[in-house]
Amino acid sequence: MTNSSPVKERISNGIHHHSSDKFKVAKKRRGSSVSENANRSGIAAAVALAKAATVPFPLKRNSVSSSSSTSPPTEYTKTIANPITLSPIVISELIKPGEKTIKAPIKAPPNEFEDKYVKLFIDSHHDDDSVITIPEESKLKFLPIVLKPLASKDIQDFGVFTSIPCSKKDYIQEYSGMISFSKQYVNNAENKYDILGTPTRNILFHPHWPLYINTSGTKGAHNVLEHLRCSCNPNVELVTVRIMDNKPRIKFVIRAIRDIAEGEELQIAWQWDINHPMWHVVQELQEFDSLNNKDKCRVSRAAEALLQSNQCACTDFKKCKLRKVQQDSRNFINNLSALMKKELKNEMGG
Repeated sequence: MTNSSPVKERISNGIHHHSSDKFKVAKKRRGSSVSENANRSGIAAAVALAKAATVPFPLKRNSVSSSSSTSPPTEYTKTIANPITLSPIVISELIKPGEKTIKAPIKAPPNEFEDKYVKLFIDSHHDDDSVITIPEESKLKFLPIVLKPLASKDIQDFGVFTSIPCSKKDYIQEYSGMISFSKQYVNNAENKYDILGTPTRNILFHPHWPLYINTSGTKGAHNVLEHLRCSCNPNVELVTVRIMDNKPRIKFVIRAIRDIAEGEELQIAWQWDINHPMWHVVQELQEFDSLNNKDKCRVSRAAEALLQSNQCACTDFKKCKLRKVQQDSRNFINNLSALMKKELKNEMGG
């Protein structure tokens, strides 16, 4: 009995493969077994899927800013279906002609809450062990920071930099914005969280509470920390502070985790989802080569998207785990391509 279906489907190494006309050959060897054909189909599909995972595509950042800005996001060639798209952060109204930097105001915009339950949660957890208590607000001294262009002719973007040297555990700036429950962000398909495995720039998950802060989610003054970038080698962290004066309240603050030199870019750690294969790779619990093909493609797509949008602030590429994943994924594609060419050559009787 012959199989008349034009498309054969199979599962190999966790990937759902489809055979493609692109990989059909003009001459077929007689006596080829079904398993051999399936193996070649699997290799071809793995190559196609891996290449699709690493080609450039548009990537923009989340924002509620007006779309009428005259500063369009950087565009990349759209070559795959359902590309990751994140709205641009609008900065055109901040940069005046002739200016190179923007000084951040010491007083950050006030927090806003998605609903009353978010505020209720915060108020009921102010005594948690992770909360740092400060007797009065005058004891909470912030340091000056600036927003300025990145020092690269190849990257048209901005970063947040120190204006003076910082010591370890110095409080640098309040991190404020729209506060919501993190599950709302994770479950929103528009955020592509299942693909990226991490929140995008201008979003921080609280390190201890099921909350996230969107620095571009409020209506008032622009928050310079909206441009805080993630890094594989961070120098700041997010901490929770409770001010115990006549009106006790909670603030979320960026704090130095090491000494920071004057003019150094502030960088915070990636917040990888423990269920995403990227987490296992960056934590060095698993090598890229030991992942199955499906997970290789997942981490490849995430790394390419985040690097293309300048969301990784690593300056030492040798220590950047995202760039190592990117290189490993490209080696993976090249090896699969070479294997496919060999299979095609054998199929043609060469």
